Amino acid sequence: MNDTSPEIIAQMQKMYAALTPRQKLMKVSSLFSTAKRAARSAILRETPDISEKELTLKIFRRLYQSSLSEEYIQGFEKYYRQL
Repeated sequence: MNDTSPEIIAQMQKMYAALTPRQKLMKVSSLFSTAKRAARSAILRETPDISEKELTLKIFRRLYQSSLSEEYIQGFEKYYRQL
């Protein structure tokens, strides 16, 4: 769903294009931090007694499940649990 007008999209594209590489990196970093905090909060609401290690794994899964294969995620989880 996209409820943003073409004019606003064009303005946003122009604004982002004008950013320096450093500014773009800072924006992306801020968005990623926000996504991690949101995932952490949601997981803690669902599973308040979760260990820090399992919380980290659940955050990793939420953030990367659409980009990484299930096989890779399971391999990472197995590795991380052994640390």
